[in-house]
Amino acid sequence: MKKEYSIIIIAVSIIFSGLWIGKSIEGNRSNEALANEEEDTQEFGEVLSLSDAANYLGISNSSLERVIRLEEKYPHMISGKRFPYTTVEDEIIIKKSLLNDWLRDANNTGRQYIDGHIK
Repeated sequence: MKKEYSIIIIAVSIIFSGLWIGKSIEGNRSNEALANEEEDTQEFGEVLSLSDAANYLGISNSSLERVIRLEEKYPHMISGKRFPYTTVEDEIIIKKSLLNDWLRDANNTGRQYIDGHIK
């Protein structure tokens, strides 16, 4: 009878140990996934739509669209950074940190977008 209880206790211990180790491994995977997600957020930062970027800059959507078109049409007129955007489908997306870099560069070089021209 004692041997049977010992075997049962050992079997239950093995089962609980396996569950405990499995949960520990699963917890590590969850922590790694969260760390990767945080790393992606830090790497890419905040991403803005065209409308959000225009609001952030305090200008209209159409003014921001004109800036993009002017830079595409006259790239030789720009000394420094061009407006940072990516198009996905028909949507323009802008990384906020790159927008700040562009704004700083445009300000430092005295770049102006007036009456359809870059000055």
